[in-house]
Amino acid sequence: DFTYVDDTVAGLLAFAAWPDAPGRTVQLGTGVGVTVHELVDGVGELLGRSLQVEVDQARLRPGASEVLRLISDPTVARETLGWQPAVSLPDGLQRTITWLERNAPAIPAARYSK
Repeated sequence: DFTYVDDTVAGLLAFAAWPDAPGRTVQLGTGVGVTVHELVDGVGELLGRSLQVEVDQARLRPGASEVLRLISDPTVARETLGWQPAVSLPDGLQRTITWLERNAPAIPAARYSK
């Protein structure tokens, strides 16, 4: 479940303005699960090329993990705050790609590589 940063900020601001917010839990998300492979395929499609996922067995989630998929339930945010994500996953990925292309020279690549 991925939510674009602009939507997350809008949700946090709506939550902060809600008088009943103290003590309440609100999930800001789409309610739709996305696998890493689906995410990589989406990025590859936007870049116009096939991307390969390298799996590091040591970093995989253990089989007995307490959570296999992280999917939010944005019902409270929608019904109470009137909030819902406005940016689709493909649009959010494209915005992220565009930002990275514009800012790549200022990003220390060593921080994001093996």
